[in-house]
Amino acid sequence: MKISKKKKILIVVSIITLLLIAIVIPIITHTVQSVKKIGYIVDLMTGKKAEEETTTDKMITAFVNKRNPRIYRKYAASKLGHTLKDPKAVEPLIKVLQDKTEHELIRAEAAFTLGLIGDKRAIEPLIEALNDESYEVQIHVLRGLVKFKDKRIVKPLLAVTKSEDPKKRAIAAKGLTVDTPEVVKTLVKLIKEDPYFYSKHKAVKALGEMRTKNEEAFQVLLEVLNGKYVEQEYDNSDRRLLRKSATIALGKIGDKRVVEPLIKILEEDVEIDVQAAIALGNLGDKRALESLTKKMEEYKHKAHIMKDLNEAYRKLTER
Repeated sequence: MKISKKKKILIVVSIITLLLIAIVIPIITHTVQSVKKIGYIVDLMTGKKAEEETTTDKMITAFVNKRNPRIYRKYAASKLGHTLKDPKAVEPLIKVLQDKTEHELIRAEAAFTLGLIGDKRAIEPLIEALNDESYEVQIHVLRGLVKFKDKRIVKPLLAVTKSEDPKKRAIAAKGLTVDTPEVVKTLVKLIKEDPYFYSKHKAVKALGEMRTKNEEAFQVLLEVLNGKYVEQEYDNSDRRLLRKSATIALGKIGDKRVVEPLIKILEEDVEIDVQAAIALGNLGDKRALESLTKKMEEYKHKAHIMKDLNEAYRKLTER
């Protein structure tokens, strides 16, 4: 039986159509799923969908699934770290961090998310990952590690402060908030000798966070307050920020010898006068009341500044 030319064409077209369907539909399906997931992120960020949809289990599943778009996995990690902070996510995140078949950006997200959750089971895996072959992972491991207040991180961070990479030195300095002679010595050295602004800045803040009573640290912070150790190449905003941080650190340390210098700054130095007021409020010394009252009169029409000045006044008068 002969097949007409028309039927032959129809058969060929049908076969081609079936082949196209077999190949194209999975691609379209995957693309639609990806678009839906990205759309889901946009919906959540704009408040169109209920926040309760982002449960820990859903976000863990979204993050560990390698077939998901990277932007979706990154969003899931953000929810796990910033919002949910559920210890249930720690083990899956550690597995992703240690999985060398994962993309470096995903492993980096896992490292930082572990720091945000703050479960101490993550400390040893993070310390091990400091030597990861990926620079991106190394940086995020450091950013995660410095979230912990634990003696185990001190030795690795001290080693990182000797790195040739200024970014690593700065992040490590941020996490050195355990008050030991070696830590204080390292932070003081960073303030005095490190040419990188953020290494100095994080070291100044760390001394304040640990509220050290070390005399050398106190004197170095006083010197920073007065403009020392500020490199010539720093712009004015960096210089001001370093002095601000020293002011805040001295206020936290609580040594009353700094009261008179801070009162002088409050009266004369518009660059960091508000920070001086905040520090004086933390120190609780009523000698600052007269100068603070004058400063409040000066700034009475600037609401954003008055908020800090009022808080300092409240602390001084309550004590």
